[in-house]
Amino acid sequence: MGLTAEEAHQLQEHARKGDREGSLKLIADAQERKRAEFQADTGIDSRNVVLLIGRDISWGDIANHAFRVLEFERAGTSSSEGSQDEANGQHGPYGHLIVESPILSHKGRLPIGHHDDLSLAASVFDEPRLAGMIAAGEADLLVTYAPMRLLPSGLTPGPFHVLHYAIAAPGSLDAYYSVDNDAHMARPNPEELFGPFVYQGKLRVRVSPELGARVARAYAPAPTESRVDHRNFVVFDRDWSVVEGVPCRVIEFIPLGSTVVDEQVHRDKSTHPYASITLECSKIAGTVTGFVWHKVDFANLWAAFKDRGVAGDEEVIIIWSTRHYKPEYRIAKLVLPRMWVMICPKGATEIMSDENARPDLEGLDRWNATKPIVDWKPDVME
Repeated sequence: MGLTAEEAHQLQEHARKGDREGSLKLIADAQERKRAEFQADTGIDSRNVVLLIGRDISWGDIANHAFRVLEFERAGTSSSEGSQDEANGQHGPYGHLIVESPILSHKGRLPIGHHDDLSLAASVFDEPRLAGMIAAGEADLLVTYAPMRLLPSGLTPGPFHVLHYAIAAPGSLDAYYSVDNDAHMARPNPEELFGPFVYQGKLRVRVSPELGARVARAYAPAPTESRVDHRNFVVFDRDWSVVEGVPCRVIEFIPLGSTVVDEQVHRDKSTHPYASITLECSKIAGTVTGFVWHKVDFANLWAAFKDRGVAGDEEVIIIWSTRHYKPEYRIAKLVLPRMWVMICPKGATEIMSDENARPDLEGLDRWNATKPIVDWKPDVME
C-alpha cells in the first residue's frame, strides 16, 4: 500500500481502536502520494491505467466480486454509421466491459466470452434512455463473474454464461463493500446485489426494487402528438418477440429525424431509433407502435413508403423475426436486421393470419391475394 513505517504504525492504532474512517483516509493519502510520485517519475497517471482481467488480474481473484460498468466495448465494431457488430470470430472475446470496484486499485477490462453475456450487456446499452440513466449517474450497471463451476485456475469448464448483471441505485456497490467492516472484500456474497444466479432458460438483467419504477419508465417511449393514442409499444427484442414470424400491417411509418439520400442512410442521433411504425397484428389487440433500430430495416421501410409508394389497393406488411437467418450469420444475430418488408394486395394481412378469412378465395386466387407485389428481404435472411 506504500505506507511508511510511521503510517503502518498509525494504521495499526486505527485498527485497534476500530477507527475505520481513519484507516481508509490514511491508506487513501498514502496511495495518492505514491500515484503522484509515479507520475512525476514516468509521466504516466496511474489512474488512467486499465488492467486486463485474465492477464494482469487472474480470473480467480475477481470471481464472485462485483464491479461497476463504465463502458461497453463490442469486438469487431466500428464507430462509423451503419457498421455491423460482429464477434471477433472464435479467436477472441465478443467484447469488453470497462469496470471499477473497491477491490481494484485501477480500472479493469473484463472480456465477454459468451454470447449470452454480450446479449445481456447489449440489452442495457442499446436502450438509449436506460443507457442515459447510467451515463448521467442516475443508476449503476453492476456485473459479477460467477461461473456455475469454477476451476482452481479461476476459469470455468462449462458451456454456460458466466457474467451476471444488475441495475442498482448509485452508491449500492460502495455500500455493499463497506458493510460489516468490509466483510465482502474477503467473503463476497454477490447474490445480495444480483439475486439468485440463473444459468439456463430466461436470462435477465436484475433491477433493484428501488429503481424498478424508474427503469420501467425508461423503457416506455415518451408519447408524441402523432403517437399519443397508441395503446401499446414494442421497443426491444423481448417485446417484438410476441409477433415473431407473424405478418403485421404497417399503418404508419414516421422517420425520427433520419433520412435516406442517394441510397445512403443518414441518422439524426445515434442514441435514437431511426423511425417508429404503427402496426396492426393478430397477436396484439388494437394498434401498437414499434421502433426501428436497425439501419437496414429503416432503409427497406423507406424504400417501401417513400421511394416506391403504396397505392390505395395495397398495404405494407412486415414479418419480424430472429429465427430465419442463414446459418453463417446466426452467430451475429444480435446485430442483424429483423424485418422482411413487403407490399401486398390490400387485405393480405388477414388472409395470411387467418385461414378462415375470405373463404371465397381458393387455390391460386388465394395465393395471388397474399403474394408480395414487391419485397425487401435482408440478405442475411433465408
